[in-house]
Amino acid sequence: MSWLRQCLSALDLWFRQRSRREQVYLLLVTACLLIYGVWMWMLVPLQESRTLSAQRLSSAQQSLVAVEQLAAELIALREQGDQSTAVDRLPQFLDSSARAAGLTVSTLEPAADGLSASLRIENSQMPTVLGWLAELESTAQFVVESVAATPLSSGGVSVSLRIRSRRG
Repeated sequence: MSWLRQCLSALDLWFRQRSRREQVYLLLVTACLLIYGVWMWMLVPLQESRTLSAQRLSSAQQSLVAVEQLAAELIALREQGDQSTAVDRLPQFLDSSARAAGLTVSTLEPAADGLSASLRIENSQMPTVLGWLAELESTAQFVVESVAATPLSSGGVSVSLRIRSRRG
């Protein structure tokens, strides 16, 4: 502490030995340095904070863009999922309704659009097949696009069909 007092008293003595004009200049320079020091003490952290905030904002904007893209992809996938479930539902519906009518589907190939399918029914009776097709067209909202029946030596028929949903 005594060392600090000695330095301050030496500085005070030196300052008092200067002319009035030099004292004013020294006080002005000291005031400018103090203002500059306070300004830099406050400005530098504020600028760093602003830069950090700008980086966070940019990162949040990029995240928002990514989320919006992912949301668009999700919507597209859900729409495709609806189509794929339609593709899955059509074969199941046709197979179960054919079994309920007493028919055995030997081949069932759904189309990529999920709205139509090709079927082959082996060794069935023609009235049973026609009754099932009439039921599909009247109650289940399907259209029979093509039918090819081949008589078998056993008295039955082998039928190839193309069926399309009216929803498409």
